[in-house]
Amino acid sequence: ITQDDLRVRSAEIQQGTVTVILDNHLNLNTHVLFELPDFVKNGQPKTIQRFLIGGQSQTEIIDLSGYQLINAEQPSEMVDYIHYSVNATVDSTQDNVLIASTDYVDANLHVDSLYLASFEGELKPISFDIEPQEMDGLDFFKDFDGQVRLSDLEMNLVFENQIDFPLNFDLNIVGYHEGNTNGPDSVNVHIQNVIQKSSVSPQTVIVLNEGSQSPSIVDLLGILPTRIKFYGQASIEGQGRITLNDGMRVRFTVHSPLTIALQDSISQETSIDSLTADDLDPDTQDMLSNDINEAFARITMNNGLPVGAEVYFYLATDSTKLNSTVITDSSRKIVIHGLVDPGATDASGYVNQVTSSILDIPLTHQQLNIFSHPPLFIKQRFIILPTGDTVRFRQKDQIGLDAMIRVKYIVNNDQGGK
Repeated sequence: ITQDDLRVRSAEIQQGTVTVILDNHLNLNTHVLFELPDFVKNGQPKTIQRFLIGGQSQTEIIDLSGYQLINAEQPSEMVDYIHYSVNATVDSTQDNVLIASTDYVDANLHVDSLYLASFEGELKPISFDIEPQEMDGLDFFKDFDGQVRLSDLEMNLVFENQIDFPLNFDLNIVGYHEGNTNGPDSVNVHIQNVIQKSSVSPQTVIVLNEGSQSPSIVDLLGILPTRIKFYGQASIEGQGRITLNDGMRVRFTVHSPLTIALQDSISQETSIDSLTADDLDPDTQDMLSNDINEAFARITMNNGLPVGAEVYFYLATDSTKLNSTVITDSSRKIVIHGLVDPGATDASGYVNQVTSSILDIPLTHQQLNIFSHPPLFIKQRFIILPTGDTVRFRQKDQIGLDAMIRVKYIVNNDQGGK
């Protein structure tokens, strides 16, 4: 019964059989009692009784479902062998019967596959993969580029272990920020630890912080990941007990004070919007090209963050030109740049009043010609400036801008005018 990877002290058989071949090599009819003392149910060993005529061989398949496997000779010790006994009783005869010294009754036992509902004993290391899990759709970070430093952040991994064996695990937590232009696009946090058996501690909490390993969970969340993947391996070894449907569940929580220090700028870009020919009818295009006396772009910036920011407003006839401030033809591209101060904060450091800034930028006739070439593509970009000291954020804090074109134009009537 002893295998290379396990030793059994006791086990409950969910399903399984053994095959026994009974051979009667006597010239006498024989009553055979076959017993498996190591397989018990309700305190009684498994037995079968069969009647064999002289010279008969018989094969029996014995169902052991629901029986418990123990060491009957030395209870609580490991089961190194499966014992069995055969007791043969022959019928009396009135005539003489010849019995030779080579005549006998015997049994041969073959153990088929046994499926266990529970097992108690000793396991050599058995390794298995941790099924990969992925968290995606982290929308809060998806439009940001750059890095932040949440030095006080902690992630708690809570392992709920129903298995009464210690588990060694080797876990990788990888954060991804594809296309991050201001830092790495992935960070891998590697964790090795031991989860206590359930009888010692049904719950094991592992705290990850800035000093736990390198890279740390602070480094991972510092790249503003848009998805996080968990994968690795685990192994079981030692002495313990496991029951069918026992398992291990892991959950995690992230704890971070609402304070953050930005060592470098981080940026956020809006998705591309457009003005089509339907938005700019021919009369409007003609008016913007020919009848304008004076025009300017007005950008209203509202900052509800406790940090200053740079704001860019892009308008171009080619959507591929929206990622650069370079202008080669002002009738095909306009870029407006502004600065906005941090929102006003209260004594606790939270923003209690939005800071608004209005930026009026005069537009030349050449720049206004851009409206004659629809469709026009629009994008906004915000660059959050380094903080130096720590600042406090709330989820509702935000920054935004409104853009509009204000014009004074010539009215074609007899008196003229503006």
